[in-house]
Amino acid sequence: MGTITQRENGKWQVKIRRAGTKPLSATFHTYEDAKAFERQQEHKVDKGVLGQLDGTPTLSQIITRYLAEVTPSKKGADSEEWRLKAIQRHWIGSTQVGKLTSTIVAKWRDERLQGADGRAVSGSTVNREMNLLHHVLETARKDWGIGTAVNPVSEVRRPKNNPSRDRRLTDEEKAVLLEACRDTRKPYLPQIVELALETAMRQGEIVSLMIEQVDLKDSVVSLKAGATKTDEARTVPLSTRANAILKEAIGDRTEGRVWPGLTSEAVKKAFIRARERAGIENVKFHDTRHDATTSFVELGLTDTEVMSITGHKTQSMMRRYTHLRAKDLAKKLG
Repeated sequence: MGTITQRENGKWQVKIRRAGTKPLSATFHTYEDAKAFERQQEHKVDKGVLGQLDGTPTLSQIITRYLAEVTPSKKGADSEEWRLKAIQRHWIGSTQVGKLTSTIVAKWRDERLQGADGRAVSGSTVNREMNLLHHVLETARKDWGIGTAVNPVSEVRRPKNNPSRDRRLTDEEKAVLLEACRDTRKPYLPQIVELALETAMRQGEIVSLMIEQVDLKDSVVSLKAGATKTDEARTVPLSTRANAILKEAIGDRTEGRVWPGLTSEAVKKAFIRARERAGIENVKFHDTRHDATTSFVELGLTDTEVMSITGHKTQSMMRRYTHLRAKDLAKKLG
């Protein structure tokens, strides 16, 4: 944990270094005193306090390091960044990581659910934030030697996730929404929204789409492993309209991003503004995925065929569309 060396003046110096913390140094007249100080710091480790040294970083400082070293390697880097920065702005961000307790995390959880900062969020949102905070603290604890012996997020009860959304846009709502998307300075927005409705691709998959992944001749998009939420590759067939959208977006270019420089956060904000202009309530960008999947089921595709397009991994994920299958069976029964 530390090193003890004798200086030229005969005194003994203890140096304790740990990644992410300010180095701690102390000088003693005897080796015994220096060793006792080192043991004192080791005792803090035994008590579960790893970061209680001078200069112990705050959660906000740990997040800053995490944003620089870990987040960029993730496919959901954009959304993760704004979630983490929101935690930094909250009062919990100023708490020293060595002093974070389950009680403090639970208070933060409750404030997010109750909207103490002016906007209440769902249980599903809080669960995603808690998962992220847990990983930040695990990285700091295991890789950087900073924090507590037990991750405080692990000791906090999780809220219930929201029921799966079944929101589907009517034809009239789609027309109004797309018109509102066109009525913007963001030329990419109507293309992305309509492509999502045609393909059931996730927002992140569309935003990060590379020209090299698009085959307009065969009308398919090849999503590579690691570029999807499930980390599994899949091939998405393109309708005539989807093909035309991508052809327009790509133009004469042969490489690079289909929508250069675009981020998921930019799409999210632009979509919200378009939704408000359209006067449509209770709709999120992700609802386009449910809408498109429902359309595939209505076209008569089997669950296996639908899953190969959408990337749903299990049959249980398709159960929400069972009522459509039942309607088809009822017609066959006469």
